[in-house]
Amino acid sequence: MNDVRGEIRGWLAECFGDVEEEGVAAIVGLVHFDGRGQENEIFSMKTGHAKWGKLDEMTDAFYKFANRHASGYTGAQQFKMS
Repeated sequence: MNDVRGEIRGWLAECFGDVEEEGVAAIVGLVHFDGRGQENEIFSMKTGHAKWGKLDEMTDAFYKFANRHASGYTGAQQFKMS
């Protein structure tokens, strides 16, 4: 697993660990920061999605959306998951 996928999976694992302690999460979103610093949501996954709670599958989905979106830009790109 490359570093980015590992970071995504680690973040999701923390979120789902927190969920077990603090309550149920309903959605995870991925946003891209454009050249002006504006956040643009590019993907989200809600409870009920076939991959919801399956960390490896969720990791792959978020990684693929970010990678596909970033391929249209030059230079480093910044994303945030929440």
